[in-house]
Amino acid sequence: VLDTDCDPDSVDIAIPGNDDAMRSVNVLLDYLAEPVEEGNKAYAVVRAELEREAEKARAEQEARKAEDRQRQLVTEQWQRRLREEATGKKGDAAPKTEAEAPAAEAAPEAEASAESVSAATEPAAGEGDTEGGTTA
Repeated sequence: VLDTDCDPDSVDIAIPGNDDAMRSVNVLLDYLAEPVEEGNKAYAVVRAELEREAEKARAEQEARKAEDRQRQLVTEQWQRRLREEATGKKGDAAPKTEAEAPAAEAAPEAEASAESVSAATEPAAGEGDTEGGTTA
């Protein structure tokens, strides 16, 4: 704000007015405050729009992530099914528990001992032949 006693050469934008009177300063500030308030209101609208767009982008990104997780899950299930078909196993190959492990290990031993018992009770070739000879 330049009064008649100021040098306008040192100022980029000169606003003529009485810088000594309080009333003239209030008029000038009221006049400048109106565009500032309008700019703030316009910016609030723009900012709200930007926030809506950002929220929409976040929602789309979350939807893509959920879609990718679902696709990954389906792919993992498909690969698991292919591996099971390739190995001939059904279901997940769960590790044996401690109770199942001794029983599974004991089954081959039981079969082996049953074979040895049956072999011991059967006569060997040439033993117990009573056809033409005496038994010892």
